[in-house]
Amino acid sequence: EEKDVIDFRVSRVRHVLPIPTLGYSRRVPSIQTTVPGVYVVTSAQIVAGTLNVNETVQLAENAFRRLMASADELEMDRKVAGSAVSSPKPLLPEPVPIAG
Repeated sequence: EEKDVIDFRVSRVRHVLPIPTLGYSRRVPSIQTTVPGVYVVTSAQIVAGTLNVNETVQLAENAFRRLMASADELEMDRKVAGSAVSSPKPLLPEPVPIAG
């Protein structure tokens, strides 16, 4: 829903072409960052593609499935461990909606 969107940007260019880099597939950045619970999905993670919309959407969908599977595993681990394991506290406060 529109009320769930905090911010967005549209970037358009007339021509775009990814620059191939030798050995890049071995150095693709992970979606996981060094900050617990913070993940980044970016077109820099598209390997052997042309950065078109379909590839970008596919990257986002794959990342979503991967994160949901990880969240399910974490939840199962918590249930097995019992109430001794507490939920992590959010690193940032709840987002404030942008008026507009």
